[in-house]
Amino acid sequence: ALECPGVALCFGKADSSEPHLQLERGFADLAQQRPIERDTIFRIFSMTKPIVSVSILPLIQGGHVQLLDPISKWLPEFETSRLCCGPARETVMQSIRVVDVLRHTSGMFYPHNPNNGTPGAKDPVLNEAFLGAGVRQAKSPREFSRRLASVPLCHEPGTQFTYSVATALIACIAEAVTG
Repeated sequence: ALECPGVALCFGKADSSEPHLQLERGFADLAQQRPIERDTIFRIFSMTKPIVSVSILPLIQGGHVQLLDPISKWLPEFETSRLCCGPARETVMQSIRVVDVLRHTSGMFYPHNPNNGTPGAKDPVLNEAFLGAGVRQAKSPREFSRRLASVPLCHEPGTQFTYSVATALIACIAEAVTG
């Protein structure tokens, strides 16, 4: 049987302020046996990733974006991505494509952070490059894209899965395509 410490569900209709079904079961804090309540706040982490990923689908369906398009078509700062090989940098053999960003095969990464469980790159050179670029301090999607483009990749695009911040680039592409 599937074990789950707790669950909260709430279903309703857009034309009603009252939920049709609201249910809380289990614990918000298993160690302290604190039950889930209607106002329990959950850390959902990366649930924006599927939402942002779905947002590009109408542009793909409409023919404005193709899955195999290089992201540099809209984000020219990714025209010459570099691969980290210890302290050295090499030009990648393949461009980062839209499909690579969507499936986490772009070569981008999260820096390792054992404090929040982020399964990031454990290479200190990559981590320092990411943190030094100030990616998380960007004030706009375009600035985010430019800062991220300055960070070397941890592997050749399209060759392996690495959970990463890359999905945010989908929003940058959608913004560039739609104006």
